[in-house]
Amino acid sequence: MDAALVSAPFSRQMPPSIPSVKLAHWYGALKDTVHARVFDMNSDVFLALDFDDDAYNVLHHVFGGLVYIPLTYLPSTEFYFDTNTAVPLLLELAYTKDNGSLDTIIHEKATDFGMDYDILYSWIQKSVHVIDTFSKKVSHYDVVFVDMPMPGASTSGLLLCKLIKDADPDCTIVAAGNHINIPELTELGFAMGAYDYVSFWDDEYTVKAFVSHMTEGISINEVPNIAWKEENIKRSKKVILDKTLDNLPMPDFSPFDLSRYKIGALGARAILLETARSCPFRCNYCSYRKFWNCLGEVTEVYRSKSIGRVIEELEYALDTHPVNCVSFGDRTLNFNGKGRFERLLSQLKGRDLIYAGAMRADLLDDTIIKKMAEAGFVSVVLGVESFDSSCIQSYEKGKSGYVENAVTVAVSLLEHGIMPHINILVGHPRESCEDTTRALEELKKVTDFIKSEGYPVSGLNSSVFHFNYPSKMYNEFLESNAFQVVYHKINTKVPEPVKKAAEKIPLKAVRKTNTEILDKCAVSDKIYTFWSDDEEIIAYTLKTLEKYAGSLFDTWMQENVLLVWVGSLELESAANESERIVKTIIDAKKVHLRQ
Repeated sequence: MDAALVSAPFSRQMPPSIPSVKLAHWYGALKDTVHARVFDMNSDVFLALDFDDDAYNVLHHVFGGLVYIPLTYLPSTEFYFDTNTAVPLLLELAYTKDNGSLDTIIHEKATDFGMDYDILYSWIQKSVHVIDTFSKKVSHYDVVFVDMPMPGASTSGLLLCKLIKDADPDCTIVAAGNHINIPELTELGFAMGAYDYVSFWDDEYTVKAFVSHMTEGISINEVPNIAWKEENIKRSKKVILDKTLDNLPMPDFSPFDLSRYKIGALGARAILLETARSCPFRCNYCSYRKFWNCLGEVTEVYRSKSIGRVIEELEYALDTHPVNCVSFGDRTLNFNGKGRFERLLSQLKGRDLIYAGAMRADLLDDTIIKKMAEAGFVSVVLGVESFDSSCIQSYEKGKSGYVENAVTVAVSLLEHGIMPHINILVGHPRESCEDTTRALEELKKVTDFIKSEGYPVSGLNSSVFHFNYPSKMYNEFLESNAFQVVYHKINTKVPEPVKKAAEKIPLKAVRKTNTEILDKCAVSDKIYTFWSDDEEIIAYTLKTLEKYAGSLFDTWMQENVLLVWVGSLELESAANESERIVKTIIDAKKVHLRQ
């Protein structure tokens, strides 16, 4: 039996530099029972775009990913739902491929971005060509499992599945991933005939049981956590198969060709691991926790692997690919129940690796940060969201002293050689213009203070709020009297069941009353002015480079990127310093570089 394991394009928020850990888990589950092949289409599309970050980010939005939010003003009169903003584009590509209608959609998107139509059209053509070509290549497989974990991936994934079915209606397709489990999108996929089944929980077990359904004839009702369509959508019983995650199949990265992924910062070659699923916190704008309980049958969904299992997965992955960087995919890596994070740090230390992950500021202090630095952490996505206390209250995040602690933590990370990439959110539906303006003023005070301490400010990740399904905020404002919900209106000629399903998907909520607004572009531009000069950022980065060069050097040589990386430092003083560091490393390693 032949099984294709596929990650849909735009399955990561950022341009892909690491393989999909979901596909690695699936491959580990099936490799001993069927002939399984892994296809990471996320990297395929990025490769077709010539590793162009801008192209990937723009297309992620065009396909519904909301990487860039199509809002002009803050606080906005319109808030988009992340269910799927790209349904019209999906249906045009899947059914009519009418150049006139498609041109209209692309022109609208090009206007949103203020970019040239021909450039955007060429990017879309490249990505669709990859999807179309692949659909024909994979249609002969007995079963195709497609992961659609993000909004953009649901659009590209549904298009891919529909094209596979067009090429071979008998090919069995199983969709998986958080985002395709949004009820309206699940229904749309079934109406399109895009897939036969949807896995809705711990799909590593589902894919294995489904293979047994196909090869051994076990009843589909015995396959855990799977849905299918008869007259209505049917679901097998939702089963928590692993409360600790320690019994998951070992993720196997051996099928991945790392040369198809972009090399990360500092010339690092990375893999992605997870230590836990879901999140123990309840921020009202976030969907991640509720996604893991989307059917409402489980009260506690945060589950973590034992530290021993995390290290076992790390060592197993390193046996396959001798990378020098591990990025952890947890939403809150530093959740420290029973001292777990500190035990993890003690096991990561001394492995000649560098690490990165996403963390909450209010769970860090100087003692833990020191241990992170000793273990090898170089980068942290710090989920602060705002340095204004009233905004933090609106987000239902953090307690008294949250903001003050976040400032202390950011400086402490920099003191210990760890670059914090601070997440900043603006434009919550509860915010007024005064709130947004005050939050920007507080952010400016914080960045000025960090600079006064002698450290650079880099990587302020500014995002505009939208309605994440199934967050508390999503339902609150879906039912709010302050907003009118606008649903998709489909003009494309499609089967009537497809049209009905598509028009049930909420597009945006429009504020019923007039409100004072701010120019969103001006807000974003202002945040970018808070960054330090490039030379200061590079100087700080070079110190990190020197500290961890021993870990990075072997990968530089294998990937033939050392001279390229050094040559990319355009500032003369930084380049001279980088040459000194590299020369020191080369002398220590006794390596001769060919010019």
